[in-house]
Amino acid sequence: MPNVPSRCAAALLVLPAPLAGRAQTSPYYLGVSQTFGYDSNIFRLPDRSEVALPGGGVQVIEPQSSGLISTTLLLADLDQPIGRQRVYGSLSAGYSSYGDQPQLDSPRYALTAGVDWDTVEKLSGKAEFTSGLRLGAYGDRDVPTGRGDNEERYNRLSLLVRLGDWQRSHNWFEASFVYDQVSNDIETLQATPYRIEADPITGAPVVRFTDGYTRDDRYTAFTFGVRHRWSGAPTLGAGLRTESRREEVDRHLIDPMATVNSRLDSRRNDIDLFANLNPGDGNQLNARLSYGNRDYDDLGGFTDDDTNFQPGLSWAALRNTTVGCSLGLDRRDSSYQGTASGRSSYDATLTSCYAQVLLR
Repeated sequence: MPNVPSRCAAALLVLPAPLAGRAQTSPYYLGVSQTFGYDSNIFRLPDRSEVALPGGGVQVIEPQSSGLISTTLLLADLDQPIGRQRVYGSLSAGYSSYGDQPQLDSPRYALTAGVDWDTVEKLSGKAEFTSGLRLGAYGDRDVPTGRGDNEERYNRLSLLVRLGDWQRSHNWFEASFVYDQVSNDIETLQATPYRIEADPITGAPVVRFTDGYTRDDRYTAFTFGVRHRWSGAPTLGAGLRTESRREEVDRHLIDPMATVNSRLDSRRNDIDLFANLNPGDGNQLNARLSYGNRDYDDLGGFTDDDTNFQPGLSWAALRNTTVGCSLGLDRRDSSYQGTASGRSSYDATLTSCYAQVLLR
């Protein structure tokens, strides 16, 4: 979903798959996960190689943006039913390697804790908190290349309420609230033009350069959706999502050194369609199609239109082993005409396959 939530996207992230084929003799599990993936456009570059510079002229951008990605994770899991409720938690920690972009090699971890709750009436839900570290995404007009220290620390609180018997009935409704905080620390591979200033002595126009920035994003999102399940057929669903975002940036200028603070507010609306087929025994086939647009009313009034399609499947190959593959198609069409980085419209294809082993 979001750009975190839809950034929810960019570099491939490995998330623990459904814990298939587990006996219920112990709530504790340890394991390992290995994922191999490919991203055709890691830096989310536009379909052009020339970018206008402040004051005139162009900059040719021809970095290699595709690459193979390998992620290895150690996993720990807790899943404990308590009557009609369920308490769960998970910890994953590991390292991601980018074959053609070694400057992006980075550690990552994620800690999740939550509770599923259920009432005797047709009301249930979930509360969950997640905190972690990962490589930051490049879909928000960041500089197109980095030194690998684009670390992204994130916290997410999500609340979900269901109306209807979602485990046995044919129809139910879902509503959710999500709060995200994302902090990035980014350095450029080389000094990048940022803006034009007047020379304090001569008054002549001078291009100022930046070598990186820190960013703090806050997201608040509400969703509402409906689900329908046919007997022996997939569960189909549709949902609407609206998100408010506040982005605060401290950009580091050089020659002379200075810090420039800016803030950008935006609103995003999404439509999600998805299908899930779960024949049992831990096997799943799923697909998701999302379309959304983000409006930046206080920055020239431009709009980003994003389309994302994600089919995937998982298979419980052995009692404690799950394997799976997924495909992601990511496209942006934008009316943005800025000159800072030239990022406007882009396309990206992401593929990955993983194997996960969990032991009691």
